[in-house]
Amino acid sequence: MPSLSGSRLDNRTPNGTCLVIWAADSVRIENVHFRTSYPPVARDASELDAEVRQRAKFATVNYRAAPQCTGGAELGGGPQGRQPCAPGRIIDSRAGCAVEPDFTAGDPQPALPARYTTTITWSLSKGCTDAASGPCARLQGGVQPSSGRPVRAFWQVTTTVASCVLWIDYPEGVNRGEGVVAQCPGS
Repeated sequence: MPSLSGSRLDNRTPNGTCLVIWAADSVRIENVHFRTSYPPVARDASELDAEVRQRAKFATVNYRAAPQCTGGAELGGGPQGRQPCAPGRIIDSRAGCAVEPDFTAGDPQPALPARYTTTITWSLSKGCTDAASGPCARLQGGVQPSSGRPVRAFWQVTTTVASCVLWIDYPEGVNRGEGVVAQCPGS
C-alpha cells in the first residue's frame, strides 16, 4: 500500500488474529492510533438459536500493539517472534512489528457475528542523509540533508485492517456457543 511518503506499510503475513506490519524503508514509529468504525457489518447469525440471537449484541473490537506475535513470517528458516508496534520501534522490510484485535464481549450476552474495520493511523519518521527517495525526497523549506547534517522527516500514513467475530458452537455453554474474534473468512 503506497503512502504519501513513498514508504509503505504492508500487512503481508497475517497469522490468526495477529498482523505483522512491515515498511519498505527503515522507519521509526513515532505514534500509532487505532479507531474502529461502528456499527460493524453484521454477518450471518443463523448459527445462533432464536433465543440466543435475541440477546446477542455487537462486541467491542479495536486493535492494539500485540505483546507477542509468533509464526507470522518465515525468516531465517522458521517462525519469528514480533515486537509490538509501539512508539520508538524501528521497522523495515526485514523487521516488522505486530498488532492484534482487542476483543470484548458483553458477558453474559453473546457476541453477534460481525465484521469490524479498524483504521490505524501511523506517525512515522526517518533519518535522512540525502534527498534521494521516499520521505527524504519530500522535505520542504529548502532543507538539504547530508551525512554531515542529517535531517529527520516526519509523516503520517493510514492502513485499514478487518477482523470478524465468528460463532463457535459449544453445546455445554450457557449460550450453546460463543463469539470469538478471528481473521475474516476469505481475507
